[in-house]
Amino acid sequence: MSAVADEAQWLFAYGSLVAEVPPGISRRLTGSGLIADLPGFRRVWGVAMDNRISIPGYKYYVDPVTGARPALHVAFLDIEPSPESTVNGICVPVTADRLAVLDQRERQYVRIDLREHFPTLSGSVWVYVGGEPGRLRRREGDRFGITAVARDYIAGVERAFDGLGARERRAYDLSTASAGCPVIALARRRVPGGRAADATRHGA
Repeated sequence: MSAVADEAQWLFAYGSLVAEVPPGISRRLTGSGLIADLPGFRRVWGVAMDNRISIPGYKYYVDPVTGARPALHVAFLDIEPSPESTVNGICVPVTADRLAVLDQRERQYVRIDLREHFPTLSGSVWVYVGGEPGRLRRREGDRFGITAVARDYIAGVERAFDGLGARERRAYDLSTASAGCPVIALARRRVPGGRAADATRHGA
């Protein structure tokens, strides 16, 4: 096995993935990971999916009352460089198999190694940042006035940071830009089927 394959791998989560936080995680490093900061970035609502397009195995959203599928670009959290800002989140150990699953789930994002921002950890520290197609969909949605954020998505992220303690929830609030679009009730659904071939090509 190569040295690269043997190297430790970590995932820094700053949004919905924080909901998968291991029990008892703190700012003290343990085998389960730690609460950590990513300096030089800020949290924004920078990517969006086109809710009109169905991709096998991927999600879409409906009105929880009528069941109608609105023609929206649904936005999600992203990070972008900001020299004076810091994003808090969790760093957890991750396997290659787990990363493969996440690469399929996090279709709006690309995975990059930001180990230089985490000097106390050895090995790769992977972070999902918005891919250009997803960021373009956010801008297009804004231009046509059809961008929205699912209320349950925001609530889930906020609950996850509440679970890290009052200090981390305050840090989340301070480091997160406003959505800049309506926040509405949407119910998530899943398109039947297996893994899609190329979510970027299909406009996920």
